[in-house]
Amino acid sequence: MKRMNRVCACVTGTLLLGATARAQTPYFVNDDAPGPVHDGTTWANAAKFLRDALADAPGVIWVAAGTYRPDESALWPNGTD
Repeated sequence: MKRMNRVCACVTGTLLLGATARAQTPYFVNDDAPGPVHDGTTWANAAKFLRDALADAPGVIWVAAGTYRPDESALWPNGTD
């Protein structure tokens, strides 16, 4: 029984550390990002559209101040309306 408790504690600790490491890498969104790459890895390379971030981001999303429309994306930069 003690061995089982240690195994469970190790597995739980590993899962929590993995989730924490992933959550510490934000995905950036800024409609004024200079680019030329907009992959969300830094503020300079921030994604331009919130919709893309919601589809692509593995965890936390940091969004710069601005107005973001839900129908705008890299495929539809002017929206779908």
